[in-house]
Amino acid sequence: MRAQARTDQANLPIGNGSRRTGERRTEKPQPEGEPEVPASGLSLATTVARCAELELSVLTGYEVESVTGIQRDEHGWHVTIDVVELEKVPRTTDVMGTYLVDIDNQGELSGYWRVRRFVRGRADPEVGR
Repeated sequence: MRAQARTDQANLPIGNGSRRTGERRTEKPQPEGEPEVPASGLSLATTVARCAELELSVLTGYEVESVTGIQRDEHGWHVTIDVVELEKVPRTTDVMGTYLVDIDNQGELSGYWRVRRFVRGRADPEVGR
């Protein structure tokens, strides 16, 4: 089932592009540096987040747990993603990792870094004060 989700995500376009072969494009090209509106009906931020999830999952082999943040600037998108790095029993003891994934304005991965490692069942010290 996870492989099917990856395949579905891989077919999500960034921009007005379509992955269907033989389909003719009739859209007007966007100005340089301006992202295109997704044809999938999803918001651009959602499409970028899914792209980042897929890229990180493929590169690391880790299961994506959730997108915990997304921010856009003049260079592209910065997506924060939590992954399961090591599954344990009970699940509250899973080792998790938080990654920052950068996607440029053309929808290409420009880098990723692990910024945090934690145990699933433990809150950060500042949470809940």
